[in-house]
Amino acid sequence: MSHVNIYSGGIGQLDCLFDDRSNDSYIGRDSYMKNVYKYISESKDQFTQENFYKNFRNADEKIIVPVCAMGLGFWIMTFQDALRLNAQKFQDQKLKLIAEKHRNEDSGHDLWYLHDLDALRINPPDLYMLYSPDLAFVRDSAFEVMGEIMKSDDDYTRLAIIETIEAVSEVFFYHMATYTSSKANGFKLLYFSRHHYEAEMSHSDRDIEAAFMNNTVSYEKRRQIIETVDRILDSFRAVLEGLNDMVMHQEQPRPLELASPYVLANCG
Repeated sequence: MSHVNIYSGGIGQLDCLFDDRSNDSYIGRDSYMKNVYKYISESKDQFTQENFYKNFRNADEKIIVPVCAMGLGFWIMTFQDALRLNAQKFQDQKLKLIAEKHRNEDSGHDLWYLHDLDALRINPPDLYMLYSPDLAFVRDSAFEVMGEIMKSDDDYTRLAIIETIEAVSEVFFYHMATYTSSKANGFKLLYFSRHHYEAEMSHSDRDIEAAFMNNTVSYEKRRQIIETVDRILDSFRAVLEGLNDMVMHQEQPRPLELASPYVLANCG
């Protein structure tokens, strides 16, 4: 995805994506996937307004990263399978190469996550933690994203899934990098750090952007793809709401070593 300034404010007018389909000249002119690309890009502006990000400044530094570490563990590990399964489903060989390249760029980030747990002196979440009722929000969202991948029936939907995940990740790691870079432990971290944000921003996106800009789909297919994008965005909003609830319920912040799976499992 073209890395535009996602914090400049202002959302573009998206009504053109859903104009009266009876207008044949409009349908012929605007069936390009570039409109889906634009929709995903502009959705980032809205995503950064989520309450979780607004509360970053007021969150205790000894709570926010451990909460994210425990609250996101299920998704972080599932993400590697999501990349693999999505890439496997591509039919067009040129587009499949793009998906495989994207998968390779994000491969190993689960190891960065495990590194950070060690740096923060947090035990990796066990099965009890991963499947606790308090973390149902992240499991539900991970399953919903995986469901969109598994039921996708065309390569352009699969490309849109990649771009949507990249968009929300860019917002998250921007905020996380800004937060952790000003903290004492920031330099130790790989996943929850500027290191990860810079890695995301260094990804070459010419091929995937060209795929959006140069290809067309039917009006109905474009509408279906945007609906898929919206469902994925809603899934990640649910994750942020869950994390925000976890942070807000830490009314008496305690040192990092106390932010264990057994403490955070009961923060609801």
